[in-house]
Amino acid sequence: MGDSKCRYGICECQRYKAQAGKDVCLFCSHSFGFHEILFSNINIEEHPYGQCQECRYCQIYKEGTPDKCVYCGHYQGYHRSWPTTSITTSSSSILIPPTSSSTRNFRNVGRPVSDSVTINHLVFLDKESSNKIPKKGTDLWNIMMNKGHIKENVSISKADNILDKFRNLYGINDQRVKLKLYSPKGGKPIEINDELSFDLIKSSITKANRRLYIGPDIDSSINLNFSTSNNTDNHVNGGTSSEEYLEIIENLPPQLLNNNGFENTYTFFNGTYF
Repeated sequence: MGDSKCRYGICECQRYKAQAGKDVCLFCSHSFGFHEILFSNINIEEHPYGQCQECRYCQIYKEGTPDKCVYCGHYQGYHRSWPTTSITTSSSSILIPPTSSSTRNFRNVGRPVSDSVTINHLVFLDKESSNKIPKKGTDLWNIMMNKGHIKENVSISKADNILDKFRNLYGINDQRVKLKLYSPKGGKPIEINDELSFDLIKSSITKANRRLYIGPDIDSSINLNFSTSNNTDNHVNGGTSSEEYLEIIENLPPQLLNNNGFENTYTFFNGTYF
């Protein structure tokens, strides 16, 4: 469909080609809605609005669930009306991207541009949990919440020292601890090796649930003192299964799990004293 640059994060894809039967690009695997669209190819009835002002990546609105965009999941109220001007090329008329500096300056006359994002769930994957993506409501999710590994409604801006902010959130005082991002592809966390940055974080937040997955980039045997303010008394709330205790035991420091210690500890958790 000609040049139609992908606007998702730092993606360098220059044109959209659909995967068979999907609104997803064959080249970059990003949604059709994240690519610039030739104005002459836009079906206004199907795409009544333009760029999403919440995420900036989504370029066109298409109704999914009532009043929400199928591409980015944001309400139609966050999408701009189509501009009345366009530029003409030798082949067709191309929509002027609302991300142009002139549009931004007009929208923010008299006030500085604020570039920030809110993460619904910031999920810390340590050495033991870095091979699986926890699903909300599951035992693993609840255990990670109780351990302080999952933080809710975290806002960051481009001006933040993001590494220090994340360290402070998790009570990590060791300055040797750096952080890396994970992509939750196929239910398994895939390491993202690029340097931690605001733009990389924006492009790595999941679209549907606005979650971000992080973890240490060095051996996690370094003591990480997580905040456990979300802890609740499991016995008050109906007890904990032996399977959950087994997972907790498996995450204990190795020096506590000698040949006899593991068996005795498991017997203790498995009901001898409860």
